[in-house]
Amino acid sequence: MKNQKGFILPIIIIVVVIAVLGTAGYFAYKQYSAPKPVACTQEAKVCPDGSSVGRTGPNCEFAQCPDQTANWQTYTNSEYGFEIKYPESSQCRFSEIDKGVFAFGRIELNVTDSKELDLNDYVDSFINDNNLAVDIRQNINIANRGGVKLTYRFGGTNRYGEVNFIKNNENIHAIGFTAGGFTCDEPQIFDQILSTFKFTK
Repeated sequence: MKNQKGFILPIIIIVVVIAVLGTAGYFAYKQYSAPKPVACTQEAKVCPDGSSVGRTGPNCEFAQCPDQTANWQTYTNSEYGFEIKYPESSQCRFSEIDKGVFAFGRIELNVTDSKELDLNDYVDSFINDNNLAVDIRQNINIANRGGVKLTYRFGGTNRYGEVNFIKNNENIHAIGFTAGGFTCDEPQIFDQILSTFKFTK
């Protein structure tokens, strides 16, 4: 009987030690494997509608901008293979005003033959032909393609203009606006309209 007690006691001690170590190990695992709270920088991204969003989430990525264009009208052109959205307005409507020329107030989209020029050569030609004083020329991404953005001055009154060029097949799509006589908040909504432009073929 004495020997049996002497045999059981060490087993009980071993079981208790294992249980204690197992419990401690479990809590240690939970403590160190739990995701640590991330402190993101206080940077802000300005959205096309003028609002701003901050960084969030475990990777500190910028939050999505609110989609102000969700309820806008959609214009689709099968001949030139593009789609664009525009806000509902009592004064302006995106429509074709001439062959390959579309407008929403002072915002215009012109579709022209590239004449076998690459995009940068076409932009150079546009600047020279219109005698523009270029403020900014930069490469940008439009409709998931490389494009060129120009801001410029022209005319005797030094009027401001902006135009963005994208090439699709043999056509150049130029989307921009010029200052003066705005009726539909064109400068405020231009970037949003441009962001909705996409090719359908």
